[in-house]
Amino acid sequence: MYVGDRWDNAISPALTAGIRAAHIRHGPWAHIDDTDVTPTMRIESLAEPPSAITAFDAAR
Repeated sequence: MYVGDRWDNAISPALTAGIRAAHIRHGPWAHIDDTDVTPTMRIESLAEPPSAITAFDAAR
């Protein structure tokens, strides 16, 4: 799982490479969305990924 806050140099490249991508909402990029790209998940803090990934995997 790649975690990033920017669509142009984090989320889009990770998804293009076949890597799951979590969009973390923080900093100046928190409310900018790229409507052409859908991240694997959205998170609010770096404390979330372990439980968010577990929940994602369980739902599959």
